[in-house]
Amino acid sequence: MINSDFLDQLSQIASIIEAEPLSRHTTFGIGGPADVYIKTQKSKQLQEVIRLARHYSQPTFILGSGSNILVSDLGIRGLVIENQNKEIVDLLLKNVSPFSSDFLQFAINLNSEKLNKDEWIAKKT
Repeated sequence: MINSDFLDQLSQIASIIEAEPLSRHTTFGIGGPADVYIKTQKSKQLQEVIRLARHYSQPTFILGSGSNILVSDLGIRGLVIENQNKEIVDLLLKNVSPFSSDFLQFAINLNSEKLNKDEWIAKKT
């Protein structure tokens, strides 16, 4: 069950939809509901949504464009964020080649939560 305080705070950042069919957001047109679905446009929104999800210990899945993914008819429990933020990709591509060891280190650091995107980019610029 999703915490109502979490939902209230989340809805102040961007519009949320409960029980949103993910079939509407995948190129194959399949997928059951997300418990909570939110679309972010800016990096600040994405950061705030992730911070809230962590604070409330909510399972979180970040969805890109919806291609290259198959979602079960059971859907995804917790929060699904459709990230429409192009700022992160633009900043990353300006600062590092995706074929470099820096890119691999970037991915490793983000995955292990040693650095957030802003901290990493600040070190590189």
